[in-house]
Amino acid sequence: MDTKNKAILLIEDNAADVFLVQRFLSNHTQDIDLIHYSNGQHGWEHLRTSPPPRQAVLLLDLNIPGHSGWD
Repeated sequence: MDTKNKAILLIEDNAADVFLVQRFLSNHTQDIDLIHYSNGQHGWEHLRTSPPPRQAVLLLDLNIPGHSGWD
C-alpha cells in the first residue's frame, strides 16, 4: 500500500493506549500521520467533514465516553 499522505484516525480516550500507538508508528513508519480524538463525537465530526478519506485505518475505542464504538 502506498502510505504517502495516508493517516490513521485514532479515537481513544486512554492516554496510555494513545502513547502505544504513537510509539509503534514512530518506530515503524514516518509516512503515516496519526489523527487523534479522545471523544467519539469529535472523531465522528472529523469523518463527516474532512475531505475524502485520507484515513487508511480507523482505530476505535469501543468503550469511549459519550459514544459507543458499536454505534
